[in-house]
Amino acid sequence: MKSESEIITITEENIADHPGTICFINPEHECYPEKVHWLNVRFSEGLKIKLLYLETEKRPVGFVEYVPGDWSWCAVNARG
Repeated sequence: MKSESEIITITEENIADHPGTICFINPEHECYPEKVHWLNVRFSEGLKIKLLYLETEKRPVGFVEYVPGDWSWCAVNARG
């Protein structure tokens, strides 16, 4: 049986609809608003977060996040 999948791009506008975006922090945790704020600042720097959903699952089954090379925490040669 094949499950349908959907990839959602997380943005400042839809992050509240996908609390699973913020790994390891429950939306009811006292630091959750601070993490959302931190992510929103990173979005302005080019952060991209994509979640993979399967129709048979309620939570994302995978994700990827990445930033432009100039903002990378790891040394890379990625100009442009």
